[in-house]
Amino acid sequence: MQLEFSRLNPTSEMVALTTRRNTKNLIITPAVLHGPLDPDKLAAAVHRAVDDFPQLGCTIKETKESGRRYLTWVPRPDLRFPVNFVTMGDRSTASERTLPTVQDLLGVLESSLDREWNLFEELPGEFHIVKVDHEHHLAVPVVHHVAADAGEASSFGRGVALAYRELVTGEKLAVEARVRGLSTAMNRIAPRKRKSALDGFSSLWKSVQAATLRPTLAQGSGSRDETREFHVKRLFSRQETLQISEWISRAGIRLSDVILACGNLAIDRWNAARHIEAGPITTAMTVNMEGRYSGLREPNATSVIFFKFLPEERQVPEDFLRRVSQTRARHFGRQMDSQLSGNLRRMLDSVRLLPLGARSRVVYHLVNKQQFSMTVTMLGVVWPLREGDRAFGESFPTEVGDTLITEVHGIGYKLLSSTPIVFIVYVFRQQLNVVMAAAGSLFTYEEAECFMDAFASVLMELSEGPPAG
Repeated sequence: MQLEFSRLNPTSEMVALTTRRNTKNLIITPAVLHGPLDPDKLAAAVHRAVDDFPQLGCTIKETKESGRRYLTWVPRPDLRFPVNFVTMGDRSTASERTLPTVQDLLGVLESSLDREWNLFEELPGEFHIVKVDHEHHLAVPVVHHVAADAGEASSFGRGVALAYRELVTGEKLAVEARVRGLSTAMNRIAPRKRKSALDGFSSLWKSVQAATLRPTLAQGSGSRDETREFHVKRLFSRQETLQISEWISRAGIRLSDVILACGNLAIDRWNAARHIEAGPITTAMTVNMEGRYSGLREPNATSVIFFKFLPEERQVPEDFLRRVSQTRARHFGRQMDSQLSGNLRRMLDSVRLLPLGARSRVVYHLVNKQQFSMTVTMLGVVWPLREGDRAFGESFPTEVGDTLITEVHGIGYKLLSSTPIVFIVYVFRQQLNVVMAAAGSLFTYEEAECFMDAFASVLMELSEGPPAG
């Protein structure tokens, strides 16, 4: 695959400029493997898959055009995509040795993940093969957000799995190329609407106003100086997932609406138990624009749409869920994701005369001014393919020869902005997965676990009731 781009798009440029201090901007999609594993063939599969994702073979550099500074991709055939072999240390009981948590895994990789990522000198990613025991491993793709959005990162993980399967079995698996992600993307590709200068100014002004809003946060006992991030996962059973899926289908809404609504209601429930008055809750929902607009083919096509709901709008959960769905549809009708992308481009253009260090500090500051109560991200291709309302297969391999891929984790690690709660959501093996990253400045690890319990409780309670609308 030839490199079809040279200059970083606005999203990737923003990510590059904000990768500093405690912001690492990593997307991690580990696969849990049970059965025999050939580490050398898996390493070869990684390098074969990298060939299909040319941005993973690039560093970046700064170029000047008419005095204005841009970041561009630089192919680096002299650099080999890193593959590291790691052994997970023993834990106290047999059950713990076979079931490491997401937090256990990140603890093993912490020194690598938390280093200063120098994208000007190193490739934007790495791969870890983690041995838990003789026939229990984790294959861990780590992709920097500068090179991929969540969908692209999970596509890379799928590419590694397919390449490894071919090397082990000698057979090339025919997998449906079209993957329908149950995301926030429209069902049909639309042209972008042309915006006037007045439209652009109005949209930019609304973004500035949004930056001044103080969002309501869940009350926690985290330490202000804590730089760690706690990751908690809830894996819903197939029966629970079916119940949620059928309820969503009857309601005519989307899973992204449900996660957003349940996150808001969980914050209300959590704070009420601590006698904290309800206030405006703001949510950022990431969107993959490649699935929405024609003529857009970029490895990092992420944008965001924003939501703000007042306490009185959240009083009746079913009514609130319907309001969330209507608001999302209205945002898409107005192409708010495209407007935000335009605002981002204008922000970056406004500082192009500044040297790199100053540009990085300014953009980092401006991005972190946009604070939200929570963020919702749909992982991408790790969704079952669907026909109508019924799932008919997996878009991610579930076995490689005698080795089973029993679980996939989706992790956003220290992403940009100071939003303290981030949900990553996807389905694998007909089971709903929700991974929450919670800032240590907000919650202790125990509080993060309890808040995730509150979220799961709200979700199951809603799915047992009548559909919204």
